[in-house]
Amino acid sequence: MDATALNALESVVERFQHHGGVVILSGLHRQPLDMLRKAGFVEIIGRPNLVPHFDAALIRARELLAVTGRWF
Repeated sequence: MDATALNALESVVERFQHHGGVVILSGLHRQPLDMLRKAGFVEIIGRPNLVPHFDAALIRARELLAVTGRWF
């Protein structure tokens, strides 16, 4: 991941959050995750929304759906 990709991701997350949505990232490799940490992006997206694999992302999405009652 480079700065351009980080800026693009920040833009997407900002739009989703502005409209009440959540972005869940799964299966991040070490380099992108380190970059997100250094940029303070983990706090923006929320640690619970960074999950190790797709099945965990589905579980997280179901948790959010149960809390909000909305599906985006």
